[in-house]
Amino acid sequence: MSKLKSKIKTISSLFCFNFKISKLPYMPKVAIVELTNDCNYQCKFCPMNSENETIRRKVTREKTYMSFKDFKHIVDNYGYLIDDLGLASHGESLLHPEFEKFILYLKEKRINWNITTNGSLLSKEMTEIFKKYPPTQIIFSLYTLDSQRYEQLCVGGNLNVVLDNLNHYLEHKDNNTKVLIRTINMPRLNGEMGKFKEYFAKYRNVGYLFGVLNTWAGRVDISKYDKNLKNHKTSDKNNYCLQPWQHVIINSDTGVYLCNNDDDTPIGYLSKTELEKIWNSKEYIQVRKNILDGKLTQNSQCNECDTFIPTAKCEAPSPLFIFKRSFLRRIATFVGFKKNHDWTQDNK
Repeated sequence: MSKLKSKIKTISSLFCFNFKISKLPYMPKVAIVELTNDCNYQCKFCPMNSENETIRRKVTREKTYMSFKDFKHIVDNYGYLIDDLGLASHGESLLHPEFEKFILYLKEKRINWNITTNGSLLSKEMTEIFKKYPPTQIIFSLYTLDSQRYEQLCVGGNLNVVLDNLNHYLEHKDNNTKVLIRTINMPRLNGEMGKFKEYFAKYRNVGYLFGVLNTWAGRVDISKYDKNLKNHKTSDKNNYCLQPWQHVIINSDTGVYLCNNDDDTPIGYLSKTELEKIWNSKEYIQVRKNILDGKLTQNSQCNECDTFIPTAKCEAPSPLFIFKRSFLRRIATFVGFKKNHDWTQDNK
């Protein structure tokens, strides 16, 4: 899917949302295909693997690895809905033993891809695999340059291994790949952004992200990390969300999910049902109707959601939406003045 078609689809979603259309006349963007929800880390603030006291409700989805057959089926049938495909949702995709096979198939189909990784498995051998079909963007969830702090947060990780991998990758990567080094908003990580910039200053085309720590829809007790919860909560006035009008996420079990915060029970499985039927199923339509009525929390997938995606959160539907702040924010995103996620470029 071209960038132009992607933007047209976004405009269509705005129109349908604001005119309260819940059965949609268009197909969604396929934003992410998760290769696995397994991970070699047990980060304390992640409800996928962690068992520590900050996890209020763990994700119970079985650990799975997507088969190449399922991946090929998705790409062959829905590749026209893909712009720049994310290959990571709630796992470490580089764990997948057929990772190279997946990206080479994307190369064959001329589909761009991007990835978020902890960097621990980006070995010299994996860097060579990346060279065969470089991603448009790679986000490294690094968080800190303090080894003790890193290993306390990222249980199972080794900062020296990760930094060795990152340095080798940055010295040999494709110049067109955008690299982003990420930390998150919690007091114990204050000042890390400056350290990142100093450490990676010698490399070109490296950016930095200061992420918002959210609750994963109520799964994580973030008060254990930051008592100033104003940093992490969205306004009650904007209890509306566009994501069910925009895109789907396909996880490693071939389940179709609303968004990154939705990770328990899918609306349907592509191994059993076509995406066209899932997209306008009774359940999906009811999710949209609840949101249109300002009853977002009546959706089990949306209850306790505190997402910070600026192009997803919006005001109540209105035919006069072009005069709303959220619409102007989207225009700013389209022209590149604002980022389409919950991150800022600096930790100030």
